[in-house]
Parts: sequence; structure tokens; C-alpha cells
Amino acid sequence: MIEITKNKKLNSILLITIVLFIFFCIYYLLFSKNLQIEFYNKTNHNIDSLEINNKYYNIEKGKSLIIKDCKKILIQDGLPFGIPNGIIRNKQIDTTQFALCGTGIETITHGKYKFDIKIFEDQKSYILSWEEHKTR
Repeated sequence: MIEITKNKKLNSILLITIVLFIFFCIYYLLFSKNLQIEFYNKTNHNIDSLEINNKYYNIEKGKSLIIKDCKKILIQDGLPFGIPNGIIRNKQIDTTQFALCGTGIETITHGKYKFDIKIFEDQKSYILSWEEHKTR
């Protein structure tokens, strides 16, 4: 009789453990935001204070930055919405105003994305831009 009671307790503990495991798996799949973005600096300059979702990052030339704690990113036509905002030492940012259209903007909260940061520059100023990541 004692052995039957022990088996029932063991079975109850095992059942509770399995139910909790399944609950945590379902919670992770449904509610966990899993967004990872990698930015590659293809400018031949160190970029200081690159603004991504109101946070600032530095990326050395030829290096990349992986952001794993990003909650969301706005995407338009497969690229981050807007113009990259970052500082390049000893260069002036081109302050030409661009009219950005808000059509087709998506809020992305899941997935892995990679983008290149490119530069258009002359002797006086520069402007950064996004491109799809290309390995080379």
C-alpha cells in the first residue's frame, strides 16, 4: 500500500513537471520577442553614436554590430525606415532635408535581419544610407 502511495506522488510530481515545461515552452514561443539585427559598417570610417531605437552605438569601420535586445524595428521596402543617423569624426553631416514617405512601413518584432551602412560623401559632408547586406 505504501508503494502505491509513493508511485502516485511520483506520478503527480512528474505530471506537474511536464505541464510546467509545456507551459513555459508555449509562453516562450508566443510571447517572447526574438528580434536580432546586425548592422555592417561599410563606410571606411568609424561611426559614433549610431542611433537605433533611441539607443546609441559605435561601429568601427569594417566591423558589425549585433543588437539582440531590440523590441521592434520599422522597415520600408526591406530596409530600416529613415536615414541612418551617426557621427563620423572630422566630417560634417549633410543637412539636406529629405521628404520620407510613410507608405508601406511595417513594424517587425521577430526574425534575424542584416543591413549594410553605406556612405555618400564629398570633401565637405556625408550622408549615411541603408542597403541590404551583401557578403564580400
